[in-house]
Amino acid sequence: MFSKRDHFSDASQGCMETQVDLHTAMGHKLLEGAQRFADLNARVAQRSLHETEEMLRVGLWANSAQDFADMATNQAKATSRKAASYACNVAGIAVGTQSELIGLLGVQITETNTEVVELMADVSRSNPGAYGRLIPMMRLSFDHANAGFERVTHASRQVLDTLETNFIAAARQFDQSFRSVARAG
Repeated sequence: MFSKRDHFSDASQGCMETQVDLHTAMGHKLLEGAQRFADLNARVAQRSLHETEEMLRVGLWANSAQDFADMATNQAKATSRKAASYACNVAGIAVGTQSELIGLLGVQITETNTEVVELMADVSRSNPGAYGRLIPMMRLSFDHANAGFERVTHASRQVLDTLETNFIAAARQFDQSFRSVARAG
């Protein structure tokens, strides 16, 4: 028969292993998000270099100042659309990474709650009178912790949704301002 110390020792070791697994998984997800962001930036930089080269080539062959101004206006329109697309991609990467991290944390919290409740149930079976009130109190505290986690999750999703909406609105406004300048020019 296991002693209480053995129960707690096994539970502590299991909790540490779970924490290491969680931190490893979270680190992996963060690296994946950083890799997606780096890939996006590399594609944008490469495309920008090619477009700059093309713009310089066209600018050198422009016959008049009007041709050069038209080319610059067209380039500005394209740039505003690309900025909007970039902002949406960045927001998408942030939202995706955040969702994956929250999912990992939710699984971790659920597993930890289950393990602690099982531990307390095992300990209370060996000494029923002393822990009779402790288990319902722990379950209640876990319920409160889960509710708090849900509120934090909901708030962070709202923040990221607002960020994405603001990116899109700013990009649209940027695009509209370039269109109005192009019409005036």
